[in-house]
Amino acid sequence: MAWTIQTEINTEVDILRKVSGDSEDVTINIQWGYPYFYRWYKIGEPNHKRWWWNNIKSDWTMIDAGANVGIFSIIFGKKAKKVYAFEPTDTVQSLEKNLKANNVNNVEIIKKALGRKVETKKDKIYHIWGGSEPLNEVFDFVTIDSFVEERKIKVDAIKIDVDSYDYEVLVGAEDTLKSQRPIVIVEITDVALKLRNVNSRKIISFMDEMNYEIKEIFDNENYLFVPKI
Repeated sequence: MAWTIQTEINTEVDILRKVSGDSEDVTINIQWGYPYFYRWYKIGEPNHKRWWWNNIKSDWTMIDAGANVGIFSIIFGKKAKKVYAFEPTDTVQSLEKNLKANNVNNVEIIKKALGRKVETKKDKIYHIWGGSEPLNEVFDFVTIDSFVEERKIKVDAIKIDVDSYDYEVLVGAEDTLKSQRPIVIVEITDVALKLRNVNSRKIISFMDEMNYEIKEIFDNENYLFVPKI
């Protein structure tokens, strides 16, 4: 299946609506993206989006692992102090345009893949999950640990949605999880994880070893992990 081309779509994405105690309507503008995912951009993962909007603190530094077209990077950028958005594919073209359209200028785009070790290798990575076959190209991989050490930053929260590479990204963040204790929300879906011979139990077990617990699950697949102590 051929890739769906990135194009101008101009759709408003609801972050908050005046329901269940919310005092305001909040929307962001996704100007560019993949038409295949148009409906998801508008209404997908409502509770996941809502939690971040309501809980990010203004002094936070955040990592968006798998930024895609930028919905969560925009949310983070509007609420936090600094955001590092990792997106290894040419979807960064839409990401850049959407950040600009929403007047977000505190998000730094890192066009590299995240994994369990620093390396350059050929591997399969998706532009968008379910839209086509993955790219099979040479990518530069870094780890969260190596990036944190190189930049000398303190990370307060991490969002991981990398369509099958989620476990590897967590393994590559082990030192950061142990020493800095950031909040983590990771998408856990066995249909994606099995592509790398991993399952949800392995991620949950790993986070337990890191002394994290599941605090909440948003929209059936986004797991909020918080430090036990």
